Amino acid sequence: MHTSGILGCRGYQALMRNRTVLAATLAVSLCVGVFVASQLGSQSLWIDETLTVMPVLEAENLQSLVDGVVNYDTQPPASHFILYALKGLLPRTEFGLRLPSFIYIQSAILVGLFVIRRYWDTATALLFASFCEISPLLAFYSAEARNYGLWFLASVGAYALFARWLESAGLLRRPADGKAMVWGLALGAVNAVGLWTHLFHVFVIGGQVVALAATSFIHAPERRLYVLDRATLRSAAASLALTSIAFLPWLWVILREASRGEAGVPWIRPFGIMNGPYYVYAAHFGMSFGPNMIELHEKPFNLILTEHPLAVATAGAVVSGTLLVYLALLKTWATERTGRWQLVPLALAPAVMILPPLAYGLAASFPLHIRHFLFVWPVLPLVLALGALRTRFGALVYAAAFVVASISTFNLLVDENYSKDDARGAVSFAESSSHGKVVILGEAARFYCSHATCYPRSFHAIEADTDHLWLLYNRGWASENRKFLDRVVHAAESSGLRKVPVEAVFHGIELMHWSKEGS
Repeated sequence: MHTSGILGCRGYQALMRNRTVLAATLAVSLCVGVFVASQLGSQSLWIDETLTVMPVLEAENLQSLVDGVVNYDTQPPASHFILYALKGLLPRTEFGLRLPSFIYIQSAILVGLFVIRRYWDTATALLFASFCEISPLLAFYSAEARNYGLWFLASVGAYALFARWLESAGLLRRPADGKAMVWGLALGAVNAVGLWTHLFHVFVIGGQVVALAATSFIHAPERRLYVLDRATLRSAAASLALTSIAFLPWLWVILREASRGEAGVPWIRPFGIMNGPYYVYAAHFGMSFGPNMIELHEKPFNLILTEHPLAVATAGAVVSGTLLVYLALLKTWATERTGRWQLVPLALAPAVMILPPLAYGLAASFPLHIRHFLFVWPVLPLVLALGALRTRFGALVYAAAFVVASISTFNLLVDENYSKDDARGAVSFAESSSHGKVVILGEAARFYCSHATCYPRSFHAIEADTDHLWLLYNRGWASENRKFLDRVVHAAESSGLRKVPVEAVFHGIELMHWSKEGS
């Protein structure tokens, strides 16, 4: 344990003497976690979730599941496989389909707690876990039936196994124990799961390679490049080989789809200068403090600042505090040889993992979102926890971040302004307001239709005998969605349907209606 530096042992000892603070913080966080679990079924599935859920629910076997993933989703199918395996056990409800994601996130928090306790101390681990539990970002992905919860678990698990592998190789605070091959193979297996869950896991592996080189150098005698022994090199090679071989089947699928011109995300988003501040903001407060997700996508920053001045100012103050704590920690450990290893997980490895996605987003206009950086998010609560115990002002920053994140999580769970798109309500209204042959278009509509005919966006034509056509239109900021709307309008007009005003309002969705004359 290293508590020297800016404040020395005083901050750590003061907090440990006041165990009531730790207990209260953890209790609040656990209550929030229970509340998140209770709300898993409170909101309808939205378009992103149905891209995962519908291939699973429609699959008759593993091959049809893979075909469905290739047709509807853009990610590898590890989370789909698990949902498919649990399909007979989980209820076909929003709660049942989201429950695995909640379990993934909770498991990742526990793994992170034990890792930080092992390499830092108990107080740091508890503060880390507490902030994770109240995080609005983790709360959001805990309640989303997609692959990000599993990827978060795979990433945190990979960090834990990588640290144990470094230990076994004699590179991290303990002498070699001869088990490097065991931990290396376990790491290779978890990295394979990560790649089978999200392709960006390759950046996690890249961070491990850099961390290995940096840790070797830090532990080198007389600061000369450390030469890894043969056992360590063999275990590293075996780990990478296992990951590569296990991923080959899906790599073949990617190459096949690429040769057809159908691989990758079908939409783009220009990478702007405000992307960076948005990622930092969302890492702290998700998308539910001040502006909601729609505003963050549609409105320029100056308009958001005008409409949400208090929220933006508060968020800016907390983020600035986090940055100061981070810089203070780096300054301390950069000047302490015994603590220099901490620079690797806090600065070097995260930078290596963050910069390539940013470069890719800039070069390809890839629609980078905060979820694409979920694998490096644990650095934030770790910095806040370490700062609370080791800097003069860190406890105040942690408290401020904790309070504002709690408010954001509360907003996410109870304030409709921050809810997921209300596809459930829109479909129910459309079906109850129509007669004859009813067609409803929208990815999420397929999950909720009871008697209407529901199509995804890949529909080809509107049948001639259609009496009512409904469209669940959302994300109007995306050019692909606007093109889809134009196609729907043309199809409706070609089928003799006329536009009918809809007065009902559903969060996140503009419900549009066309019907035949006199119907």
